[in-house]
Amino acid sequence: MAVLLQRVNHWLGIDRAIFFNLCGRFWSLLAGPVSILLIGTYLTKVEQGFFYTFSTILGLQVILELGFNQCLVQFTSHEYARLQFREGRLEGDSTALGRLLGLGRLALLWYAVLGLLLMLVIGPAGQAFLGSRAVSGTNWVVPWWLLCGAAGLNLAIQPVWFILEGCNQVAAVNAYRTLNQVALGVAAWAALLAQARLYAAPVAAAAGLLVGVGLLAATRRPLIAQLWRHSMAGAGGLLRELWPFQWRMAISFASGYLIFSLFTPVLFYVQGPEVAGQMGMTWQIVGALSMMASAWVTTKAPRYGMLISQGQFAELDALFRRVTTQAVVLCALGGVCLLAAVAVLKNHFALGSRFLDLIPTVFLVIATVVNQAVFGQACYLRAHKREPFLGVSVANALATSAGVIGGTLVFGAFGACLAYAVTQTLMLPLATAIFRAKRRAWHPDAAVTVPAGAG
Repeated sequence: MAVLLQRVNHWLGIDRAIFFNLCGRFWSLLAGPVSILLIGTYLTKVEQGFFYTFSTILGLQVILELGFNQCLVQFTSHEYARLQFREGRLEGDSTALGRLLGLGRLALLWYAVLGLLLMLVIGPAGQAFLGSRAVSGTNWVVPWWLLCGAAGLNLAIQPVWFILEGCNQVAAVNAYRTLNQVALGVAAWAALLAQARLYAAPVAAAAGLLVGVGLLAATRRPLIAQLWRHSMAGAGGLLRELWPFQWRMAISFASGYLIFSLFTPVLFYVQGPEVAGQMGMTWQIVGALSMMASAWVTTKAPRYGMLISQGQFAELDALFRRVTTQAVVLCALGGVCLLAAVAVLKNHFALGSRFLDLIPTVFLVIATVVNQAVFGQACYLRAHKREPFLGVSVANALATSAGVIGGTLVFGAFGACLAYAVTQTLMLPLATAIFRAKRRAWHPDAAVTVPAGAG
């Protein structure tokens, strides 16, 4: 039995980083039904629409970030290949250390400004949008502004976690993210049970902020002090080096928002808060499935960068093939289970009315499985500190936006989900062709096999 378990674990590829990541994902899967039940019980259908639209509007922060989070992880991983942690401090090659700390110091300032901009830009814009479809008797203005404040403060501490992720401290970062998710869930439940209604959103965000600040203060003070004391000299040079990669990432991440987050606000504006609430709740469980499967890939991103920096392309390719195949297969299996659960809810429980119909949900699951293959390829290529999927991202964003808006206007949520599935499926061959071409051009002496499901 022990040998069998070892073989299963080897195929699944579960290490400490994936274990902690999966703990967070499993928590989301277990907590999701509880959250859905409480939201369905303690919020009206209109309030549910506002609750989920809050989060999609806050998602606009990815545009403010300009892709800097991905730059931090990728550039840090290349420098960390010549460094190590000792007693909580980074040590090693002086050039690599200076570049990493300089980048980190710049990131602390960058994200402090972003946190302020979130409150000054997204806050008023969100109020104007939400107010355009406000329903009398729904108290949403104060909860919205409290949520913006907590989100802005939380954004300011994120660069430390991105740097740790780039330094291959993925297990520690995923442990934090798991604790963060637990804090968010428990705080939201408590607020809903206390009949705080839409105030549950800022209460949950504040709990997550306290967890992040507490963990950094308890475990990472030496690194934070090292980053804070480092000189800002040379920041301009670092920005010039980052910019060719970053502007591409900025456009890709903005495109990602249009691809993955447009459904709820469009439905909110066109068909009202109730349908937006159905979309938000359905997207919550589909998103949990995607996050669970992508854990196999995201936890390996720093390792990709280190292997590229060291020229170990054969090991890089083997790792890529394994984890991307695992992600695609597990997402497909999870999608079947998810659809079965939605069918049971729709047919036998009143809570089922809070979800989209089964057919639109099928479209969302199909697109999610397809996206696991594309995401695996994108993660591999971005580890080279390049973004060759820029054109694909922009084309996908434009096509998805047009499809979701047009589909919603004509067929409602059914049309939006169908357009999304068709667009993502059509993008897969294009992404795979670019992946193969870039892979051959960047290190032609190694062969790579595209994983199952990727073309």
